[in-house]
Amino acid sequence: MRTTLVSITLIAALAAGCSPERAGTATPVAATTLPADVQDLRKPETATTTPTATPKAQPAARADTTAPEAITATGELISSARSQLAPKNPGRVAAVFVREGERVRAGQPLAAFETDYLVLELRRAEAELARASAIEKDAARELERKRELIATESIPPAAYDRARTALESSTAARQAGEAVVATIRQRIADATLRAPFDGVVEQKMVSVGERLGDGAAFIVAQTSPLRLRFRLPEQYLGRIHNGQGVSATTDAYGAEPFHGRVSMIGGVVDPATRTFMVEADVDNQAGLLSPGLFSRVTVEK
Repeated sequence: MRTTLVSITLIAALAAGCSPERAGTATPVAATTLPADVQDLRKPETATTTPTATPKAQPAARADTTAPEAITATGELISSARSQLAPKNPGRVAAVFVREGERVRAGQPLAAFETDYLVLELRRAEAELARASAIEKDAARELERKRELIATESIPPAAYDRARTALESSTAARQAGEAVVATIRQRIADATLRAPFDGVVEQKMVSVGERLGDGAAFIVAQTSPLRLRFRLPEQYLGRIHNGQGVSATTDAYGAEPFHGRVSMIGGVVDPATRTFMVEADVDNQAGLLSPGLFSRVTVEK
């Protein structure tokens, strides 16, 4: 009987502890600290409840507005043309009109050769030409008379043919005489050596009284335009183009610049210096600049 009463009491106590009304007042259980080797297993559970941090906006990359560096070099002024002048026909020098180093203009006389015998030949050729012209005129008049007579059948056709042949022959003689006269006149003109362009007498190799054959009498260097020649490192090859402006200064004229434009870009890079050649044409109508001057060059952008 006592055993039965104890059992009923235990059942009632358990039923009271499990009832819904008392569940809210249950004593909380202290959290158990997990071992260190299993703590990472709980991170995925907490990661889902942690808000994701928004990345900060990065500032936009700023464009590089730095201007390209100026292209500078050291160059030399050279003549764009050099001509060795020699007489077309051998002869003796009669006069020399210029000195070495003197500036000359195109067509200016530099020296003259003797033409005494040429003048005599010209006179004889002109006389022969005058005689041939007179014969041609007579033959023309004779042919005209024969034409009138053949129209009336006063002469045989053979006579008219002979007159026509005589005129053709005299015309050919007159033309040959004109060619001889023109040739002698040209030889007389060629006896005077003239400057082929504006330039400077680089060398004078004749004197009065000297007989000259095929050798050169003068060397004339052109001074307008001049060429400004300089070299640039290979990294500037893509920044140079024909027609690009350049400016340069010389020690002879201080800071006063002169200007030109690129006319030639070398297509070969020197493997020893890793540079390429550039040439620019420089106007020198005033004649201030001279071949051989060194200059400081700036390539315009």
